[in-house]
Amino acid sequence: GGKGGKGGGGGGGGGAGAEGVDSEGMMKDWDGQMSKVLDGLSLQFAGIRAGNATPELVNEVKVKAYGNTVNLKEVGSITIKDTKTLAVTCWDAEVVKDAAAAIQNCGLGFSVSMADTAILVGVPELTMDKRKQYVKMAREHSEKAKVAMRNVRQSAMKKVKGLKESTSEDFVRSLEQEVEKLVKKNVGEVDQMMKKKDAELTKT
Repeated sequence: GGKGGKGGGGGGGGGAGAEGVDSEGMMKDWDGQMSKVLDGLSLQFAGIRAGNATPELVNEVKVKAYGNTVNLKEVGSITIKDTKTLAVTCWDAEVVKDAAAAIQNCGLGFSVSMADTAILVGVPELTMDKRKQYVKMAREHSEKAKVAMRNVRQSAMKKVKGLKESTSEDFVRSLEQEVEKLVKKNVGEVDQMMKKKDAELTKT
């Protein structure tokens, strides 16, 4: 999903007391944090899709390996065997069992079988129920993304309020408005992405 034009820098409030505050740098930083959230959501959405088997479906499946939680694509190569089957070849034999379990339990209805050292992943036919389940999953991801953005907003507002001591009231107010605009823009992006995903998942 393309990211809309970058929100204007923290303009305005150039009056007394605004010296020494890099409001533009701060806005860039907050916008960057929210862009990261959007990128993460794009990756999650790529794994929820109708249609043929593609590696994106399982790339981001979380596997417990080496005392850590990693993405499936970090422990093996994922190839397309046919339109309904993926083959996952783990680089380390010890991870195979955990990887297979992770794919089976990720909630996307994959069937898992073994072929030598490869894990064969069967992609389910998309029933109406399955589509609904996928939409629900996508919604959960988008709600989490919005929460992450609200957290960025919260820490941004805290920082802006802290400038009251060293800058003017007007400057703080204009910066608060900039933050609100930025949050609104990015939350709007999430809604757009969700709308698109919903349409993609429910069209037959």
